[in-house]
Amino acid sequence: LGFCGIGVEGVRALSTALYRNPRLASLNLDSNSLCVRGAATLSVCLARHTSLTVLDLGCNYIRELGLRALVPVLQANTSMRVLRLGCNDVGWTGIGHLVQALGASSALEHLDLSKNNLGGQGAYAMVPLLRTKNRLSGLQLGSNGISARHVAHIRLALQCECAVETAC
Repeated sequence: LGFCGIGVEGVRALSTALYRNPRLASLNLDSNSLCVRGAATLSVCLARHTSLTVLDLGCNYIRELGLRALVPVLQANTSMRVLRLGCNDVGWTGIGHLVQALGASSALEHLDLSKNNLGGQGAYAMVPLLRTKNRLSGLQLGSNGISARHVAHIRLALQCECAVETAC
């Protein structure tokens, strides 16, 4: 359902179908203008989806408050392997909610936080999360204003010499 422009009303319409299918494995709502209200609505209907392995909410402008609304869903789901939240303007304060939400999830393999205005503070806020994600093999942080010094902290947290994508 990516790039369909469904918006908040579309999420409301989808909610019944999502609620009736708790075995949903993947959901792509990329670029659908969900905003904060759409993320909150989605959070309610995804509460039962503890086996969701891929969630793509990229380019929906959910901001910090939308991410905060998704915390219970992300906490309950320990199967999440891929989480795409790029281009949502969550800012460095939103990362605290993400750290809270993903603390228990050991399955996460790919995390896209590109284009979210994280800056150096967001990079530092991510360090506790990254220290616990030993399965993480993909991390996208492009276009966040993260300096080489902050990338070094992220690499140290990941305990690897891996590439951390931060280019535009």
